[in-house]
Amino acid sequence: MRLFLALILSFLAGSIPFGVIVGKRYGLDVRSQGSKNIGATNVVRTLGLEPAVMTLLLDLAKGAIPVSLAFANSASPLFPVLVGCAA
Repeated sequence: MRLFLALILSFLAGSIPFGVIVGKRYGLDVRSQGSKNIGATNVVRTLGLEPAVMTLLLDLAKGAIPVSLAFANSASPLFPVLVGCAA
């Protein structure tokens, strides 16, 4: 049950579109500008360096935090791998 819950929460964390959120904070929908991608590269193209760095760090964190928690709370080496794949 713990694995299932961790996988669901990791998947939900990984599905947060930080490029869209940061873009909206700066008053622009990055999905309608540049390459229309929500990643940090399109954010730097359309909004500049500061929003792109914020997007990149948030995108990194949404994968790193669940995996770090899985490493800290598991004896099995497979658990963090599965959590990382879900994120």
